[in-house]
Amino acid sequence: MAEVLDDITYVVLNAVATITICRENKRNALARRHFERLSELMRAANEDNGVSVIVLTGAGDQAFCAGADLSAGEGFLNSLADNSTTGLGDYLRYAAGVSKPIVGRINGHCYAGGIGLLASCDFAIACQEARFCLPEVGHRIFPFVVLAALEDRIARPIAIELALTAQPVTAGRALEIALVSGIVPRVMLDVTVATLVEGLAEHSRETVAFGLSQSRHACIDHYRERITSAEARIREFLYVREGR
Repeated sequence: MAEVLDDITYVVLNAVATITICRENKRNALARRHFERLSELMRAANEDNGVSVIVLTGAGDQAFCAGADLSAGEGFLNSLADNSTTGLGDYLRYAAGVSKPIVGRINGHCYAGGIGLLASCDFAIACQEARFCLPEVGHRIFPFVVLAALEDRIARPIAIELALTAQPVTAGRALEIALVSGIVPRVMLDVTVATLVEGLAEHSRETVAFGLSQSRHACIDHYRERITSAEARIREFLYVREGR
């Protein structure tokens, strides 16, 4: 089965659902509607009894996801200030409860909200060329939601360093800090991901679902509350910044 809607493709093959962001001309950056679509597709994969593993990736070889689409026509910053939730936050809250392993195929640079998407993955296999960065301070915003998503993944001082320096790090450094679980030459990315998902798909779905429910986050309710609190800090920050 293959489905294409709003720049995102959804394919199910051999018990693996692959969700691909297809906005290469935007470095796979996402507007709010795209984050909403990702949530819908995660729900579809989670509820499909024929799916055992979910792969999240980007099209092309330049970027996994550059984060939010900040172009004027998308009005992303206005959406952050005016909505009670963010598209990324909604996605993260849902993905936390998905009962199937989520594998990130990190095909290129992973910036800003793209790191938030990566944080939702149980495994993240990156090509060696990938770079990882939280550049939000350069746009006069702060990555509160991404930092909240990373809290269970990497050490807090390292996360703060990424947020305050806004400097990209290499795939090797990302592996050192446990941001990703593996790095491979680009030519090996597909076979490495395929081997991983094939092995995951062989396990009992009931056992995997129970294990994820108990171990993905120390407390899923606390995790979701943390994301919601981060969204509130974004709105407060934007109101202060804009003098509203």
